[in-house]
Amino acid sequence: MFKISFMFLFIAYSLVNIAQTNLNAEIERLKQNPDVKVEYLNNDRIQVNYGDFGKRIFYVGKNSNGLTLNKDIPRFVFNVWELDTSQFAYKFSLWQEVPITKSIFNQVIGDVNNNGKLELYGAKKEFYKNWSEVYCYEQDNNGLFTQVYRYPSNTIIPKNIFDINNDNNNELHILCTHYDSVWGGNVHDQTFFTQPNDDSLATKYFFDYNIYRGGGLYIQLNDFNVGDFDKDSINEAVFYNFMPPEIWVTKFNFMQLTFDSILAFPTKTIPGLGVEEIKGFKISDFDNDNNTDILYSSVYGNIYILENKGVDSYSLNWEGTTGVYNSYLSFLTNDIDGNGKKEFWVGGQNLSENYSRLVCFEYTEDNQYIAVTEIEFTNFAALSEQLGGTIDIDNDGREEIYYSLSNGLIILKFTGTPNNPNYEINFFKLFNYNVNSSLLYQFSNSNPLLFLSIYHAQNNDTKHSTLVLKKETVSAIEEVLNNQVNFNLSNNYPNPFNSTTTIKFNISKSENIKIIVYNFLGEAISIILNQALERGEHTVTWNGKDKNNNDVPSGIYFISLETNSFHKTIKTTLLK
Repeated sequence: MFKISFMFLFIAYSLVNIAQTNLNAEIERLKQNPDVKVEYLNNDRIQVNYGDFGKRIFYVGKNSNGLTLNKDIPRFVFNVWELDTSQFAYKFSLWQEVPITKSIFNQVIGDVNNNGKLELYGAKKEFYKNWSEVYCYEQDNNGLFTQVYRYPSNTIIPKNIFDINNDNNNELHILCTHYDSVWGGNVHDQTFFTQPNDDSLATKYFFDYNIYRGGGLYIQLNDFNVGDFDKDSINEAVFYNFMPPEIWVTKFNFMQLTFDSILAFPTKTIPGLGVEEIKGFKISDFDNDNNTDILYSSVYGNIYILENKGVDSYSLNWEGTTGVYNSYLSFLTNDIDGNGKKEFWVGGQNLSENYSRLVCFEYTEDNQYIAVTEIEFTNFAALSEQLGGTIDIDNDGREEIYYSLSNGLIILKFTGTPNNPNYEINFFKLFNYNVNSSLLYQFSNSNPLLFLSIYHAQNNDTKHSTLVLKKETVSAIEEVLNNQVNFNLSNNYPNPFNSTTTIKFNISKSENIKIIVYNFLGEAISIILNQALERGEHTVTWNGKDKNNNDVPSGIYFISLETNSFHKTIKTTLLK
């Protein structure tokens, strides 16, 4: 009895250490990317700098500031590492690699010229060359993206597509740069290009918008979003300004081609933690009172909603919390459970305990909201941008939720009833690429496309591109699955193990077989087997060492069987 108790105590102690080990490994992973700089701040914060692409502050401390789980609501916990991933392996296949990207943030995709073909906007980055200007690639008649336009040499990053002046033509927002003699160096411009004709791309310079206050140059416009918030037929813009840290609401000025400031909401300073960095913005009427609501959330788990009160009038009407730090992700669902209420979701990560969480909110009455569902992914956290949203992945008329983090992508399907939620994993994939961001996009009624922004590192430099993956049809997936019926990977034994564990698997045909061991971060630490085998049952062992023959620390690891037609992963625990 004493030995069993000791074993459980040891496992619990090991899991605590694993979370810290994974955080340290994640920091080291970022340091391997020459495009990224990691800076240690006070109050248990880490700042990740992406150069011209921006920065993000992560809180990595323990939960010592009162953040708690939302009680008495349905909560779904998934350990994606325990899934049989063979059922998901063939849902997407590589369609094309496009030599442009937007790095860590969502790709800019649209149909600006309304010709029924998708456009992809981004910059090029080859080994040992600087980032290029912005390019537009458009689908040809075969659905492949080809270069159709190159923007001026001072363009850096495509931001978004809007109709700024409500003329039914689209504007493309691009971050540009120019030399400023007062500043003594290059400064950024928020530049907008418009369509010269109804059927053309947005190639004509329209105007620049920059913030000048107090004799200084304030150039950071983050999460810039446009809409007619007060319904006066003139668009407003909301964004987060780094210096000073404020939420700005502005109105478009037709005569001077700029945005005039309406108001600014300073972000909070949290005692013992510092200035609260935020991310946004999601815009809708969340409580069905015919007033526009503007949602944003923060590094410390706080949620805020601004509401429009009339022409050029706004107030901060609601504050809430997710109960988890680094809550930078937000997206909307359109009554996913069928109870007549829209939902908004906010997601965050606890990096010290190695989990991520999505929290769903609904309104109860005017300007009042409550959490109604929590979804948690254990052993799934990273010092990376969380991205997510909704898509009808199976074309059944009902939206699914997708959540991406680092090189992992999860799709969740709602299988419950009104006010009785239930969610199941529809898809999980850990891509074997260095992924900056991933975006699912569905154009018209076509099958969804998955856009992966990836990079390759070499000799302290990088090359970037975008992989376009297409969703396979049901018949194509079934054909592959029918060919893999007799493949299997059994649970290893012993498990947990101390020095050596045995892995048994069965293959139905002669094929090249890989047995790979991954750590918590999805990094391949040991390739146990990589060779062609005859059909039948086979056995291999793992001695708890990495590919450099070094002993790996105690912790949880994942053993994967990978072939051209089958993929399955099992979990094992190493105790020393």
